[in-house]
Amino acid sequence: MVILSERSSRKDRYPYRDLTAVNCLAWKAILSPLTRLRMTTEATNGTKAMTRVTGTFKVMGWEERPYDAPDLPALTHASVSQEWLGDIEGEASVTYLLASREDKAASFIGLARVVGRIGEREGTFVMQDVGTFENGSAKGRWTILPGTSTGGLQGISGEGSFDTNDEHATYTLEVSF
Repeated sequence: MVILSERSSRKDRYPYRDLTAVNCLAWKAILSPLTRLRMTTEATNGTKAMTRVTGTFKVMGWEERPYDAPDLPALTHASVSQEWLGDIEGEASVTYLLASREDKAASFIGLARVVGRIGEREGTFVMQDVGTFENGSAKGRWTILPGTSTGGLQGISGEGSFDTNDEHATYTLEVSF
């Protein structure tokens, strides 16, 4: 903390203006990955900064089969593989339990293991997924489960959402490390 007095010099009041070339290079190294990824960071409750990561994902495989009597609501189990692009680059392996209705709508819950990279950090984490499918669009909420991360993503926490239709699948997550 800088204490200002009438005798404080300009350097005391504005210490950040006295950056040397070394300090500038250090800041550039710290900020470069965040700038490259188009991520935004916001302070939250004074303890951790949340970083918004956004992007798209593609479903690469979908295998679904009933796990109970075929009557409605149909209860199915789906194993899904996804490719993630954007601020998170990697793959996800997802297991869903779905309850489908007569009108072709469905509710689902699932677990997704993401293996990938966020900036310079590489590792894995697991998310809980809760959502719905209606009128050709799937929407859901994700929560990163504590204690499920590895590698450079160790300690990641956060939550977010996704939205899909026939043309695209987008995600937004607010994360901290």
